[in-house]
Amino acid sequence: MFMELQFANITADIYEDLQEELTKIGVSISGDSGNITTKGIEGRFQRNPESDTLAIQIDKTPIILPENIVANKIIKVVERLGGTVV
Repeated sequence: MFMELQFANITADIYEDLQEELTKIGVSISGDSGNITTKGIEGRFQRNPESDTLAIQIDKTPIILPENIVANKIIKVVERLGGTVV
């Protein structure tokens, strides 16, 4: 099972801050697309700088950290930085 998150208003400045903040919660993203493989969290992400959107797919999380908790942490960080959930 996986969870996909879609975000809008992810400007270059917000994305730069977002990369730093997400690393603090165990989700490391770099560049405009790639895999997430940190602290037992696996998934993928794709940023479209032309439309200022970001998609994050969570494929696997540790048993002690369910997908919905990881997703909620990501959503809170994105919203705090000025992005919006689609």
